[in-house]
Amino acid sequence: MGCLSSSEDSYDDDPVSAKAEVTTPTTQARISGKMDPELKFQEFPSTSPPESPDDMIPSDTYGASSQDRSKNVSFSPKLAHLSQMVDLNTTIPEAASIEDIIIPQKTIEETQVYDDDFDDANDEYSMTHDKFNKELTIYEITEDMSSNIEQLIEDKIQELQSNTSYMMIESAFHTLPGIKNGKTKTNQDSYFIFDSFGSTSNISNLSQVLQLYGVCDGHGPSGHNVSQYCAKYLPQLLIKDRQRILTTLCKPGYALIKAFEELEEQLEREKKNGELKFDMSASGTTISCGLRVGNYLYLANLGDSRAVMGKYDIMSDNKETQTFSKIKVRSDQLTVDHDPKNQNEAERINQSKKGKLLVEEDGTSRIQINLVDDKLAKPRQSVVQLKQTYGVDALKQLNAVSASVSRSIGDKLAHDYGGVISKPDVIIHKLNGEDLFVMWASDGIWTVIDNEDVTRIIGNKLKLVANEKEYSDFQKITNKIVKEAHIVWQDEFDDYVDDITAVIARIGTKKLYES
Repeated sequence: MGCLSSSEDSYDDDPVSAKAEVTTPTTQARISGKMDPELKFQEFPSTSPPESPDDMIPSDTYGASSQDRSKNVSFSPKLAHLSQMVDLNTTIPEAASIEDIIIPQKTIEETQVYDDDFDDANDEYSMTHDKFNKELTIYEITEDMSSNIEQLIEDKIQELQSNTSYMMIESAFHTLPGIKNGKTKTNQDSYFIFDSFGSTSNISNLSQVLQLYGVCDGHGPSGHNVSQYCAKYLPQLLIKDRQRILTTLCKPGYALIKAFEELEEQLEREKKNGELKFDMSASGTTISCGLRVGNYLYLANLGDSRAVMGKYDIMSDNKETQTFSKIKVRSDQLTVDHDPKNQNEAERINQSKKGKLLVEEDGTSRIQINLVDDKLAKPRQSVVQLKQTYGVDALKQLNAVSASVSRSIGDKLAHDYGGVISKPDVIIHKLNGEDLFVMWASDGIWTVIDNEDVTRIIGNKLKLVANEKEYSDFQKITNKIVKEAHIVWQDEFDDYVDDITAVIARIGTKKLYES
């Protein structure tokens, strides 16, 4: 459920009207929430890049001094060909911050760590041919690149177009608000769908190589506000200016991590400046999204919303020789849930200032954050400080707060005291002939329906229309999976149903899409 709440109060039933759903076919994007649904291209103030690679790489990273390394950093003078050198198949390792991310040089064998889908990766995409992976910790746009950025973007788009074989050929979504105490509650889920991402940027053919999908599951008294905010601004941050567009095209994994970091910074800055009227002391959201760049799908995940792929359970070369009724479909969970059951997450929580793991009677685990010490040590100073930092709503949280997710956007108290973080995992998947669909969904589905059942319900329908450009009942089966989860909640839980949202993207060949 991804719920963050006070030990004294429950915030799932915030008395706000149900979320509106808006479709904007002009931009081929769909967003839920009360905010302006139309994502127009917008220039944001850009952050200044580091002055040099030495500002980003520790002296012992490659076993050489920063002076020695700086001599090895060189760029081709032929900037028009620079975009052709940039590899998409990039692993983004865990790091304390964006500046700490080190992308090491790897052999071709070391890159094949995701799954068998990378076995057929073209050598031109290997990390050994990528200067940026070898020399830099981040993707830095140099002055020379900026002066020729339009050409670099155009060249990269052309390269991606020529190398793309698979893509999302259609999508659908459905969302239902939960129920509490017999009444429909505010739906705190939000979502975004861009079948043609970047169509508002005025860059020719950009939307042909980019697609973006995602789900946000809000929690706390202002969870719906936080999730709607993230659903609106995360996509914008990926294409906020020409520099970011080039980064998104050339280093999608890094672009996603940077966008998540900037998203939280923007939230905190606007809250501090008084531009946001909602409180984030005990409110936040999970995010699970997927960015298709050419033939690769980059997944970024925070919290317990999840991305699951349905795949043919045979080699793609053999499926053409079998009848559709005999082809099996299996599930492949693409993301990792960030909750207290995850051992790595639990270790971080236990090492935090005040975060402790609690096991409930039903076997579920939660993060308990006890703030009583602050109140007893310096009550007046502590109250004033918390009020200035987190807003009036924070005064209700002085005794304790608890959380069921270990990563989120927002949730200031849990972040500062309980070890909850906002750094996403990034997973890379090369699309191929075995892939059938991907579903991003809030935990309202995954709590009551497992991955295999979801894949069976959806996959057994989609495999019958694998060679068709459009499936007339696609929206119907999307509605079905959400409604079935809703019914299970009603049957198994006493007077409570979680918000439930699903975004499903069907995968097919580029040739089929263009037919």
